[in-house]
Amino acid sequence: MPVWLADSRRLLVRDRNGIFQVDAVTGRAKELVEVSGYYTGFSLGITRDDRWITYTETATDGDIWLMTLE
Repeated sequence: MPVWLADSRRLLVRDRNGIFQVDAVTGRAKELVEVSGYYTGFSLGITRDDRWITYTETATDGDIWLMTLE
């Protein structure tokens, strides 16, 4: 399920290869982070100020990654 950013122009999309920022006007997609492992359901979120994204990745171990959107 896509997640819209506050500007209502860009959205974040997750697939089995990664998380992408998509410009809804131009259709251009930019990979933000490569993600492997399994994902189910709604595994992508963003804070109200568009500064932090969250996602769930199921694997044999776990990490916490931080990213700043510009």
